[in-house]
Amino acid sequence: MNIGLKSYILNKIKDTNLGQKNIILQPFNYFYSIFCYIKNYIIILSLYFYLLIFYNLASKNNLSPKFSNGVEKGRDPYNNCYRFYNTKYKLYLPNKTIHTRNYYNPLYLSNPKYQNQIIPNSSIINRTFHSNCRAINRIGPHNLDVISIIFGLLLGDGYMQKISGEGVRIYIKQNIIHKEYLFSLYEFFLYRGYCNKLKPRKYTLIIKDLDKEIYGYEFNTYTFRNLVWIYKLFYKKGNKIIQLKIEKYITPLSLAIWISADGSWTGGGVRIYSYTLTLREIGILVDILINKFNLDCTIEKVNMKNKYSIYIKPNSISNLRFLILPHIHKSMYYKLGLV
Repeated sequence: MNIGLKSYILNKIKDTNLGQKNIILQPFNYFYSIFCYIKNYIIILSLYFYLLIFYNLASKNNLSPKFSNGVEKGRDPYNNCYRFYNTKYKLYLPNKTIHTRNYYNPLYLSNPKYQNQIIPNSSIINRTFHSNCRAINRIGPHNLDVISIIFGLLLGDGYMQKISGEGVRIYIKQNIIHKEYLFSLYEFFLYRGYCNKLKPRKYTLIIKDLDKEIYGYEFNTYTFRNLVWIYKLFYKKGNKIIQLKIEKYITPLSLAIWISADGSWTGGGVRIYSYTLTLREIGILVDILINKFNLDCTIEKVNMKNKYSIYIKPNSISNLRFLILPHIHKSMYYKLGLV
């Protein structure tokens, strides 16, 4: 009897504890089931949108946007930047950002407004390269005006720095008297997303032999791996060179930037100083000016050993002004004899 009573009491205590535990677990299980339901719903909804995007991309006949003449856009920068020289169109397509890691941007391809066409005005879409994005993820193609300005800068005093394993970036600097011009270049690259929002840096150059200080401003672009092809055209073993291959990329805009950097109004004509180039390289540039722009120019020796300049004669100034006045900054008009 005592044993039976003891077992009875122990079973009662056990049943009471289990009942209390069940009372506590019931609301927990209820809310947990709701949480699992919501989580599964979100997963299914996300999967639906991914499949929808994949279907939209797969339904295209060709994921690569086409130009208006039906020529497929490739990743060859030579053809991309030159195909529309002497046309009213600008070569413009969106580029990779930190939010679009894949080469084909589904947000762009699914937009019928910009799909498979050239954007006549680059202000329609404002691309954004990010400073925390690696160079390999900054994908072109690039506007023709961007390529033209880069070539004009490299013909002048602009230079490219190659970063091992990453790509190249462009450095632009000007004397303080050309501050307005340099800031116009900065705004050009900033608006197109090629540099950060930090204002150009002020620098001081000390010339010890003359006991003189020169002040100016400078800035640099982001690093791009897909601009290495330009570096290879202008540099060999770290030294700047000129090759005949650059002819097809030189536009009136390039010429305006070049003259803004190295040009000078002299004797009714324009002299372009190219002290760092060899006589053969200057001859290549003269041939380009004559054959492509119909400018009457010659090579002239300056008062320095083995240094030469290009002189555009007065009879070609009207043609030169016609070519570059739409592109040259107003602060550089004096280099065309317009003061």
